[in-house]
Amino acid sequence: VGIDESNKNFDLLNKEHRWGLDDKNMVDSAIVHKKCDKGLKPFLDIYLTLTTHEPFVFEEIADYEKQVMEKCGTDTSREADIIRTHKNIYASFLYSDNALRRLFNYYKSREDFQNTIFVITGDHRMAQVNDGKNSLRKYNVPLIIYSPLLKETKQMEAVVSHYDITPSLSVYLAKNYHCNFPENTHYMGEPLDTTSRFVSRKKQAFMLNSRSVEEWIHDSLYLYNEELYLVRSNLDVQRYENEREKERMKDERAMFQSLSVYTVDNNYLKKP
Repeated sequence: VGIDESNKNFDLLNKEHRWGLDDKNMVDSAIVHKKCDKGLKPFLDIYLTLTTHEPFVFEEIADYEKQVMEKCGTDTSREADIIRTHKNIYASFLYSDNALRRLFNYYKSREDFQNTIFVITGDHRMAQVNDGKNSLRKYNVPLIIYSPLLKETKQMEAVVSHYDITPSLSVYLAKNYHCNFPENTHYMGEPLDTTSRFVSRKKQAFMLNSRSVEEWIHDSLYLYNEELYLVRSNLDVQRYENEREKERMKDERAMFQSLSVYTVDNNYLKKP
């Protein structure tokens, strides 16, 4: 919901309905904190941007909405119409881009920038601008890995998960920088699949807002709403009539749910 700064209730909405600091304030605070670091040492910094989450409210929203409309110009395409309809959302994208640009420029000024790995991803898709025609694509978010250590760019089309990020980086650090990690871990992920062509080798459940686990993917098969689908390039899905495979997928999903409940109820994630 776009908020008019002239509205007398604007400040009240700011205080009661925001998730936290606006991205610009978050970045400014982080830079002040980082400048207090004494000496160079290994670090892990985690940033959560909140301005690109509803209610899409920030102090300069009117200026950024104006920029959005200017970028659309006289474009009459469907995409431009969607952007105009949700100009507050796209204004938040521009705003966050500028905040992240400031953050990256700061890191570039540091001596340890050349040895830093950046991972950029989203925790969920923007439901407000999702067409809703593809049940699987709603889980699709970008994953960008950037570092001055990289010698070339590469675009990977394989299906991966947030689960895969931490174990992949852990193995990389262990093999290349002799970092010590536990021999046994509770990771559910696997090494990131860096295949350039589209391929799906994942076996994973999906959780909706209701916290219910109803969807399950195993390689190129996808179980949704108790129906079976084939997963194609660009995460397109196509109905697949195969009762035997559908029942197998249901059994796998049920086993995953049972193991999850058993593990949590018995505290088996706790280190002995």
